[in-house]
Amino acid sequence: DGSKIPPVQFDVEVSGGGKTLWSGSLNATTGYGARYSSNHTEVLPIACDTEKLYRLMAENSLSLSLRLVVPPGAKDKRRVFVDASWTRPSPNPGCAGTGRRTAQLQETVDLNGTTVIGVAGDGDFRIRLTPR
Repeated sequence: DGSKIPPVQFDVEVSGGGKTLWSGSLNATTGYGARYSSNHTEVLPIACDTEKLYRLMAENSLSLSLRLVVPPGAKDKRRVFVDASWTRPSPNPGCAGTGRRTAQLQETVDLNGTTVIGVAGDGDFRIRLTPR
């Protein structure tokens, strides 16, 4: 059947805060995207009264989804929809509590070689996609 769109394999690198948060390969197609997620939660190493420990939970999480988008009648103009978020603790936690910061992006980009998309500013969250 000539109407089927083959999956595309992407080499992916996700970075933020000056370091690589995740790198690997994901396969995506039009009906079924690819998804990667991770979550790490722990108590911050701050000496406080034990009744306040619940306020000192630090969450680090990353979520990434990729899905191909093909305009009707234009199989050669494939694009990829990227939906990603990164959550991490505020930079200055204390016994009064912690906060968290989240960077998120949702963007559709052309498949023209390596593409870097990101949220400039706090955390410098970036995703580098290279279709194989």
